[in-house]
Amino acid sequence: MKRLLYICHDAHFHGAQLLSLSIISTLKQQFGYSVTTVLLNDGELKEEFERCSDVIEYWSLGYREWVKFLADARAKSNVCVSNTVVSGRVINDLKSAGFRVTSLIHELPTLIRSYELGAVAADIGRLSDVVVFPAEYVRDKYLEYFQIEKEIVILPQGLYKKPDRLSTESKLELRARLGIPKGAKVVSGIGFADIRKGVDLFVQVASLVSKSSDLFHFIWVGELHREIREWLIHDINILGVADRVHFVGKQKSVDSFYEISDIMLMTSREDPFPSTVLEAISHGAYVIGFEHAGGAETVLREGCGETVPYLDVAAMANVVLGNECNHDRAQLIEYARQKFDFQGYVLALLKRAYGGLSITAIVPSYNYQHLIYDRLRSIVEQSFSVDEIIVLDDSSTDNSQVEIQRFVEEYSGPIKIKVDLASDNSGSVFLQWQKGLKMASGDLIWIAEADDVADPSFIENLVPSFSDKDVRLAYCESKQLDSSGQEIAPDYRAYTGEIDANHWKQSFVNDGVNEIKRFMSVKNTIPNVSAVLFRRPDSDCFFSEVNKYRVAGDWVFYLHLLSEGKVAYVADSLNGHRRHDASQTSTLAKDDHFFEISDVQDLIRERFGVSPVIEEKIAGYREFLREYFGLTHLVR
Repeated sequence: MKRLLYICHDAHFHGAQLLSLSIISTLKQQFGYSVTTVLLNDGELKEEFERCSDVIEYWSLGYREWVKFLADARAKSNVCVSNTVVSGRVINDLKSAGFRVTSLIHELPTLIRSYELGAVAADIGRLSDVVVFPAEYVRDKYLEYFQIEKEIVILPQGLYKKPDRLSTESKLELRARLGIPKGAKVVSGIGFADIRKGVDLFVQVASLVSKSSDLFHFIWVGELHREIREWLIHDINILGVADRVHFVGKQKSVDSFYEISDIMLMTSREDPFPSTVLEAISHGAYVIGFEHAGGAETVLREGCGETVPYLDVAAMANVVLGNECNHDRAQLIEYARQKFDFQGYVLALLKRAYGGLSITAIVPSYNYQHLIYDRLRSIVEQSFSVDEIIVLDDSSTDNSQVEIQRFVEEYSGPIKIKVDLASDNSGSVFLQWQKGLKMASGDLIWIAEADDVADPSFIENLVPSFSDKDVRLAYCESKQLDSSGQEIAPDYRAYTGEIDANHWKQSFVNDGVNEIKRFMSVKNTIPNVSAVLFRRPDSDCFFSEVNKYRVAGDWVFYLHLLSEGKVAYVADSLNGHRRHDASQTSTLAKDDHFFEISDVQDLIRERFGVSPVIEEKIAGYREFLREYFGLTHLVR
């Protein structure tokens, strides 16, 4: 099961909470995640959160209960997404429990200071594994006051709600209900109406525009802050625009108001990257905002609107009057559809939560018609999604190619799938590896052989190793399976334990050359490539050496990778290695196998050097192979 912990500061009906709800819903519906949401405080959206996740009421837990919950959750997954600075007040607990924390920051400094969250913001910068900002502006303002020690990512949020369109008749009915005559232009403002959102400035713009034209009506959709509500009513009456400014209050859905809007005013004094701007554009409304007030300025510069000097209400009024609402609504709608893909945003967020590296799965296959479909399905069902799958069928003589095409036709998810159906058999699986690497675009590569199986958390458990930039290769323990998929042994520790009984009992990170000289010099201690995730090599020139071998090419391949950095090992058996009937191996093949192993051992001795103790182990393993293969007549 794909699992993730999500922290949300409360469940009230505001932008950050609605974004959280949409992220969690997408994780469940589109990516198959089981999400546990920790609500730090209550709110009217709590039932909505409960429909798409398991909700934990933080406010009702004692400290011991909270610590126990975190320990239990960490045992299922180490990935946590925390949304907003306010949620950062539990980041110390999250890190103590062993979570990898991705923090989404939407707040700007003035709001952070006004809520006395400076210490929390500093903790987020110090402890988060990744800090995600919706725009460069928000990042830059944050860094003026707080330091961030690890990764910073700019990831504009997507449009989480598909626009609901209104018929012409419905638009006319809504306008009539609001007292807006046919032919009048509608200017809207959206959000909780307080000083930060600039609802007072909205009223001033309405007054200035109305002095020059009676063509415009102004709608504010959102609850009015109780401390300024009466003053707003007071102002529109004194200014003589009470018949042109409509405060419609909080609405469960605002789509209908976007639909009748020609222009949206973003009058916020400070607003990181409001979803309302994206929503307005998706309905074809032209957006006018203030410079230096938030991250949405970047979007407006791309032709979706424009900005005026900070708090210059006269300039904003002039843009409203001069716009004449002749912008191309259809063009704005299409821009939003292409630019603000929410599923793509959530996938990118997942990638960052797990380390930010893209992954290509290369699937070499030959005559596995009964296995290939399920193998491909197991790849797309990984809890850490791959970005790309490259299927290489080496001219199968069974129905493998039919099964591959069936899977591709039925799959409708976000992962890109490339298929290469060879007309002639290459005769070498290592040539297939080389072909796949040339086609791959991922930062990390998984060669997932068609007859092996993987636990859904395989990638999720290996990817964190690559947070160390020196790690070139990570692999996990493998179960041994027979040709029918039944377990023969839970691991390969009996095989590797002949070199060292303790080295593979627990997870480790080791220098690659040290691993070669102490362990891989004796035998190939990575029995199955399907258990491996590795950084894509800069060049494939070393395949000239790999392709000399029919059996030991994988061993030589690992040597080249490990000579360039570190190796990480995960002790859990997350891969299933299918071992086919060894009795089919001929005497000649046994000879070849033995000589290839001897050649690689000699290559390592010459290239890296080994200790006298390892020399003895090499000699001992060769003697064992002579007896195992029945080749005692060999002298080499």
